[in-house]
Amino acid sequence: MERNQMKMNLRQCPECEGERLYATETQTWNHTAVLWPRLGGFWGTTPLLVVVCSDCGLTRFYVGGEGREKMKRSAKWRPV
Repeated sequence: MERNQMKMNLRQCPECEGERLYATETQTWNHTAVLWPRLGGFWGTTPLLVVVCSDCGLTRFYVGGEGREKMKRSAKWRPV
């Protein structure tokens, strides 16, 4: 995932200002399609970066570039 292209702070938690953050890269699958509808390819997958603060438990999900582009065209997503 293109971390350097995203404006995110992986050094400090925005909730508690803790500095013990952990990250993993994963994919969306059928059971996660409810949270990220229509962002993946044929099999419904898109890369995700998951960041968790071990102090307060705040969990953040970052969707990869292709998924973000699909979001702009999908009827399942709307701007807020």
